[in-house]
Amino acid sequence: HPLICNLCEQWIQRVHPTGGSSLRDVVIGVDVRNLHGNVDSAIFWLHAERDVLDERIDSRVDKMLEQGLMKEIDEMQDQLGGSKGDSGGLLQSIGFKEWTEYLNLRGGSSNGSDIDGAELQAAIDAGTDRLKQRTRRYARKQLTWIRNRMVRRGVLVHLLDATHAEKWDGIVLNPAIEIANAFLKGKSPKVAKDAQSAALRIVESAEALKKKKRKRQRHR
Repeated sequence: HPLICNLCEQWIQRVHPTGGSSLRDVVIGVDVRNLHGNVDSAIFWLHAERDVLDERIDSRVDKMLEQGLMKEIDEMQDQLGGSKGDSGGLLQSIGFKEWTEYLNLRGGSSNGSDIDGAELQAAIDAGTDRLKQRTRRYARKQLTWIRNRMVRRGVLVHLLDATHAEKWDGIVLNPAIEIANAFLKGKSPKVAKDAQSAALRIVESAEALKKKKRKRQRHR
């Protein structure tokens, strides 16, 4: 923290004005462009349409469960001394805090034999739904972060549409390689400009939808 403060005291005051944020928050909040001036960089944004992204998130959670997520949750609870999941820090991170109901049931049992199976499964199902919902919400926030911390500040972001994963090489991999190679040579090919324009369109579209939503709420 002292090192970061020495690099840019004014910047630290912007992200850490009262000393209330953690060191992690400060480190994550450091903007390289503000610390060292304009640094050339090629930033890639893998974007997917909302319904497709939501489906991928749900599928990922289901796969995590199939691969033993609940066993990991049980082991983590045991390592943390049998906490019921209502503490701060790690226990409030996405992927763990959603299982509070399940952990309370499990933590309240002496050996697991007195837990009602249907009640435990209901808690697992509820936790699964919460994990999917909160992960989708977190994905939404990433768009806001990209818009506010990058695009609005004039950082060139290259959007690559990863909606159709079956076309990965053609729509993501090959364009990314071409853009990166051109960037290293100090060039900006059409594919790079198109990717930058795509990022701006997505951000502008999101802002327009946000304004319409606010307008509808004011007229209710």
